[in-house]
Amino acid sequence: MNAKNPMNPSNATDQQITEFLKQHPTWELKESKFKKKFQFKNFRHAMHFVNTVAWLAEVQFHHPDIKINYNNVTLSITTHDEGAITDKDFKLIEAIDKL
Repeated sequence: MNAKNPMNPSNATDQQITEFLKQHPTWELKESKFKKKFQFKNFRHAMHFVNTVAWLAEVQFHHPDIKINYNNVTLSITTHDEGAITDKDFKLIEAIDKL
């Protein structure tokens, strides 16, 4: 995040995005958003995951697009206010990947 103002994210460079994807190979970049599909045993497990992601998003003040289809969850992450990938996206993905 921007050291001067944590609520003002820094836009990521192409090189930063490429490096980040190397470190998080299960994510892909499509339509200027990071995307990943998760598959769970059943709907209950999928919803538990969604609720956990929602909690992380609230804590970070950064909210992904979430698509739920029974036991499949697709997350799309970008910084809507900036219209770009920012360090806020990196931070949220890192937290999600620790789940």
